[in-house]
Amino acid sequence: MDYELMMNGNVRIGQKAPNFEAETTYFQIYLTKEYAISRGWEIPNDDFFIDDNVSGYTFDRPSFSKMIRKVQRRE
Repeated sequence: MDYELMMNGNVRIGQKAPNFEAETTYFQIYLTKEYAISRGWEIPNDDFFIDDNVSGYTFDRPSFSKMIRKVQRRE
């Protein structure tokens, strides 16, 4: 089976996040990119979807939903 592997990343800062939210978002992106690199994958910067101040309790998150639609369209 031939297929093209497309990578996207989703990071989220919860509603009860500490005061250094931006640093935490950047750190999550860094960790995700490092994991991808360790597997021989690449996630372009514009393929990260960030939800700030949104609970992880629900999947009703704007950027997460946008990422899912992109994957479903195979973009």
